Amino acid sequence: MAAVAAWLTGRLARPSWTAWLCAAGCAALSAGLYAAAIWPLAPAPARIVPILMVCGLGFGLFQVSNNRNMFLSAPVARSGAAGGLQGMARLVGQTSGVLVVTLLFSGAASAGAPRIGLAFGAVLTLVAGLISLLHAKAPRA
Repeated sequence: MAAVAAWLTGRLARPSWTAWLCAAGCAALSAGLYAAAIWPLAPAPARIVPILMVCGLGFGLFQVSNNRNMFLSAPVARSGAAGGLQGMARLVGQTSGVLVVTLLFSGAASAGAPRIGLAFGAVLTLVAGLISLLHAKAPRA
């Protein structure tokens, strides 16, 4: 779903639309993460596939729009530095997330830790979408 959403977002992304696409992606990802957090643990893992598809759709909408904003905002002469900063920010975020989840699993009950982590991720993703709306302009065709 992330690949399908990325392809679609690449076609829709216009300078005045990208903040809206980021916000929509964050809303979908947040909804998917929250649904995964409250989903009852069941012996049929295939039942969570639609939730994962919503997460992938949201991630694809956000990622393409966000990267487009970052790279088009940088001067051409600094595009290499912009790419390096984007990669560094991604790795710092991944490392921080692993650290938080590790602390969560070591401090919370094993059955509740994944739910807490997913709910926390849903809240942070929703906040990111709201921040994207601060940069939104009225969409133009």
